Amino acid sequence: MENNRILIIDDNEDLRALLEFILKREGYSIAHAVNGDDALKLIGGQDMPVLILLDIIMPYRDGFEILEAIKADDEWKKIPVLMLTARHEQNKMERAYKMGIDNYVVKPFKPDDLLQHIRQTLGEPS
Repeated sequence: MENNRILIIDDNEDLRALLEFILKREGYSIAHAVNGDDALKLIGGQDMPVLILLDIIMPYRDGFEILEAIKADDEWKKIPVLMLTARHEQNKMERAYKMGIDNYVVKPFKPDDLLQHIRQTLGEPS
């Protein structure tokens, strides 16, 4: 079976549960991390994700620090990153794109919009 694992990196438990529900219903397998240290361990694990959903604002390490670590690794930098942000601030998205994100979604979002962004990011048909 082809790897379809998505890694959710977000400190909000309710949002992680919602994302997991939406994505499992679509046939994706899910891993999740509540902070940057856990996330980096999961990315480097045996089953690398096909996509990373990354929150910007988190304790300890924010999404930009995690993104920087992902993009600094030769293997990990190939993994598409879709950023989740509660704040639609142009300067943060410009910074994120310069750092190498592939797409972003502003919270709150509609499940269909999220899935469309994920499919677009992964190059899957809508």
